[in-house]
Amino acid sequence: MLIIRKEQMAALSDASEARFKQEMVVRLEGFGAPSLSGLDHRELRKAVRSGIAQARRGGFTLRGPIRLYLEGAVILGYGFHDDPQYPALSATLAQSEQESEMDRAQAFFDALLDYREQVVGQEQEHLRAALEGLRLIAVNQVAMERSRDDLVDLLWYVYPEKAVYVGVDGLRALIREGQTLIDAMQLNQRQDDALICTLMMIFGHGCFADPFLPWIGQALADEPGVAASCRGGLLQELTQARVQKILVNCKTTR
Repeated sequence: MLIIRKEQMAALSDASEARFKQEMVVRLEGFGAPSLSGLDHRELRKAVRSGIAQARRGGFTLRGPIRLYLEGAVILGYGFHDDPQYPALSATLAQSEQESEMDRAQAFFDALLDYREQVVGQEQEHLRAALEGLRLIAVNQVAMERSRDDLVDLLWYVYPEKAVYVGVDGLRALIREGQTLIDAMQLNQRQDDALICTLMMIFGHGCFADPFLPWIGQALADEPGVAASCRGGLLQELTQARVQKILVNCKTTR
């Protein structure tokens, strides 16, 4: 009689989990998402681990739904589940006794497909145009007084397809989050608000802690000897360089 001990079962489970994580790394490497450009293999493995853990916290336990959740995190931003830009979309993830995990995953898939068509574009053309706008903001960042309505107009100009999808109320909620973040990090409200809010619009409100976008958080990290007032300038420089690479990669992978 074949006897499998608990230790052997645990080892088999660990091996299966490791294979799944590696499969997801390979899948995302070929996913073609602009935001993943420049992410090295080690960073991607770390992001996949974080994304799987987040999917499970959200009630996804099966591999298909977890895979879909990770793809959603890449398209929408790592914190999409509570992003003010996606209330209807994230509502599809809400756990209920009436819906199975696969039902929720199907509803999320349908909503994500609709988002990609409306906001990203079939050839990612809307996203590429928005990234061009982001690059110009990073290059031409200037200090000036801006009201929240001014920032709404700016975001609408940079990414009109997403602005239509999100709506004015969603944009205002996002801007409030951005301004709270600027204050908390002791950045320059007059100078950094446009760049911060545009990054949050394009990459999601959680982009500063997004493991798929480590360069954003690194620019604003609390580094010894680096004044808070200098972090905005560093983010500006990194955004210029990274977005330029992303745009080049978009053109070469079309």
